[in-house]
Amino acid sequence: MNQLNNIKEVNNEVKVVEAGPEALKLYNEILGSLSDSAQDVYINSVQDKSIMTEDEPFISPISYDDNCINYTDFVKFYTVRISNFTLKPVYKVRSDNNEIYYCMELKNKKESIRTLMNAEILTSNKAFRQFVRSKGDFAWLGNQYRLDYLNEYLIEMFDCNEVVEINYIGYQRFEDGNTLQNGDLWVFPEFAFCNGEVVFPNEDGIFITEKKSFMLNKFLIDNLEIKVHYVDEEFEPDLVKILLRDLYKLYGNQLFLGIGYMIATMQISCIEKITNQFPFYSPNGITHSGKTEYLNLISKFAGVEVEFVSPPERIDVLRKQVSFYSHLPYGYDEAQDDGNTSFYKRHEAALKAYFNRRNQFRGDKDILKVYNYPIRCSLIFAGEIAVSNSALSTRSILVDSASFTHDQVAFKNVQSNKELILGMGQYMMRESGEWRDTYIEAYHEYVNLIDQYLNEKVLSRVRTNYAVLLAGAKVFLLNIEQHFKINLNVEQVLDELINFSTKEMIKAYVVADENKNVVNYLTSIAYLADKGSLVEGVHYKIDIDKNKRPKVLNLAIGDAWSAIEDSRLGTIYTTKNQVTNDVKTLSYFIKTNMNAQKKIGDKNLRVWRFDLQHPDIPEFFQHFSVSIN
Repeated sequence: MNQLNNIKEVNNEVKVVEAGPEALKLYNEILGSLSDSAQDVYINSVQDKSIMTEDEPFISPISYDDNCINYTDFVKFYTVRISNFTLKPVYKVRSDNNEIYYCMELKNKKESIRTLMNAEILTSNKAFRQFVRSKGDFAWLGNQYRLDYLNEYLIEMFDCNEVVEINYIGYQRFEDGNTLQNGDLWVFPEFAFCNGEVVFPNEDGIFITEKKSFMLNKFLIDNLEIKVHYVDEEFEPDLVKILLRDLYKLYGNQLFLGIGYMIATMQISCIEKITNQFPFYSPNGITHSGKTEYLNLISKFAGVEVEFVSPPERIDVLRKQVSFYSHLPYGYDEAQDDGNTSFYKRHEAALKAYFNRRNQFRGDKDILKVYNYPIRCSLIFAGEIAVSNSALSTRSILVDSASFTHDQVAFKNVQSNKELILGMGQYMMRESGEWRDTYIEAYHEYVNLIDQYLNEKVLSRVRTNYAVLLAGAKVFLLNIEQHFKINLNVEQVLDELINFSTKEMIKAYVVADENKNVVNYLTSIAYLADKGSLVEGVHYKIDIDKNKRPKVLNLAIGDAWSAIEDSRLGTIYTTKNQVTNDVKTLSYFIKTNMNAQKKIGDKNLRVWRFDLQHPDIPEFFQHFSVSIN
């Protein structure tokens, strides 16, 4: 035993603690805790834990001082310092694939930090040494053998709470369809709504509730394209009425359809079980027509601020993004249909699957491994040209921004009250569990009403799309009216809204739409006119009436055809005569001699003539008028 005080260096360790008396005392205490039959065995092989019975106490060569970790060799009887810090598990995190990693507290004389460590770091001596050194003035002096004992010590000596890691924001549910709680749970980086109450995270980003603790994935937080802050403010009822009035001045019935879409999104998992579908929302129109600002405002009724970015080219980017946001709107600006290379063409198969709420999957070089990318959000696509693919257009709510009104007074008031819009959205989100049944009842009500209103044969999925939005609008108006104790004339607003929606369905989605192709062709021409590829006074001419209002569009047939050919915009037509034959079927086409000419500039050109004051004239014809203002 006297050799304990003579050991200065063992196995090339940087420093050895002369712990003769202390080590001997610890050794005697350990022996005293063992049964007589176990003492001899332990002295010969103290480090073979497998020979001990379940009744024997846990014995480890690892011990902690205030600011370091020690290792004691019970055979050679010495204690050595193996770090200049202590390591303590604060909590363990269970990821969505059931892997475990730990939040660890590293502490020494200089500093104390918390950091995340996974199994790869904790079990590799080299990785562990490099990792702790990269976090500050933390030095690990041990070898792999002693790191293994440290891992055992951490497991046996510390009992920490488990935290569920969440890899998406918004509404939370497990694969079995249940929420993490027995009620609704909405989680964002800065706050959460749990059963109607707001909960804030602690300093480690952990939300603690009665039944579970949870945290958002750190990588996810750094890559979000939706911003959310908690609106902790009560608003005056009169302010709510004025704001909704001004929004209606700007957007008319498209306001309530847009709000209905955002509210329906909050119940997307519920409605998809009934319908097996959820529509896309697609505002479109020329530059500066107000579609982007409309989207920015309408999306706030979901309680969040969405950054509408350019659409991705790669499918793997799209798959990941739609899985990050649960029961929230997400989408892209400039997702227009501009030919074979368009966003819609590249991702048509995936978009059809998303409409039917089907997940996307990706394989791996390991044939037994498959990656699952759930569709959790609703999808919004904005662009100058609406989607022309009938399979996708009937899966979308199309909104033409040419119908918007530009009222500067109303717009300024709306801009100054964006927090109120967010506040209303978060109120609906927080109470989503309370109005869920009401929403489902309203959906079934509107399915029946649409059947009564429609005399045309409209696709069933189109009817479902509008019923989803109308139910959302009704629930929003009723809840806001009740919460703020104001009169919003809900019955009148909803009557106007269903009449408007019925006309929209008939106008855009009648099954026997023989003019679909030519309308898409003319839409592309209007887009090129707005972009300057077709110029008023050169390629087309607009006649005005005595009140100086646009009356007749004279469009040069050859110039229109050449512009389409020179652009990247696709068309099914192969000759000008094919287009002309379809143009003649349009109700707003002025049926004159098909060889009629019009002097445009200094040339006499063969033209198509369209009545711009006809009640059926599509709104995209205003693009020609706008270009000459």
